[in-house]
Amino acid sequence: MKDIFTEIYNSNLWENPETVSGDGSTVANTITTNEKIVEWTSKFGSNVVDIPCGDFNFMRLIAPNFKKYIGIDIVDELMENNKSKYNFSNCEFLSGNVVNFDYASLNMAQPDIIIIKDCFIHLSNKNIFDALKNLTRSNIKYLVANNYVGSKNENGDVDGGSRPINLSYPPFSLPASIDTIFCDKDWKNKQLSIWRISDITMEESYWEYYTKNNKTNNKPWYFGLEGNWWWGMTEEQFLEEVEKG
Repeated sequence: MKDIFTEIYNSNLWENPETVSGDGSTVANTITTNEKIVEWTSKFGSNVVDIPCGDFNFMRLIAPNFKKYIGIDIVDELMENNKSKYNFSNCEFLSGNVVNFDYASLNMAQPDIIIIKDCFIHLSNKNIFDALKNLTRSNIKYLVANNYVGSKNENGDVDGGSRPINLSYPPFSLPASIDTIFCDKDWKNKQLSIWRISDITMEESYWEYYTKNNKTNNKPWYFGLEGNWWWGMTEEQFLEEVEKG
């Protein structure tokens, strides 16, 4: 996954003249977003983790006012650039992957809010699921993320593309958010929402959900699996193998 997003950065795939992070990270397109983040940090705490933080283009306008800000991105060069360009005393930049980042390693005693903006739209359903499950193991209090109302999370096998993600819909099925706004004039169903992470329950692994969902829909447990390495396995054997990684 790191290679995919490093190539997107190196090729400037989004072709936005203001920011390599794309249209969703321009100052003009994030006015409403920044206003709401300032409101939420004032209410819920301003120890903020931002992953992926990209080139810090719009967050630079509000992050200096937080108690502490840690920006994380999978593209190493971006993080080195941010470290060189921005020297706010309360801001730190790290390399890391949203899917499996070790939040306990952060130099922040109690993270209040994690912002995962315009990220899940580029990830496979499995990697989104694993990122959310990883969050539930952390001590972070609140999740801020985009949500596309009415979308059904289709075409979810590939990282690096772009598609609307509905976190309220399976396989994620997050509970109702505690606050939300519509935040994009071009995407009428795009929301920015905040959840209490303690309200999010993800006890199953992604593959446990996958096989159970197939059976619920009267399909073989293996329906839709790619490749052939699992041929001849029982469902239990398959789950044991994927658990090993």
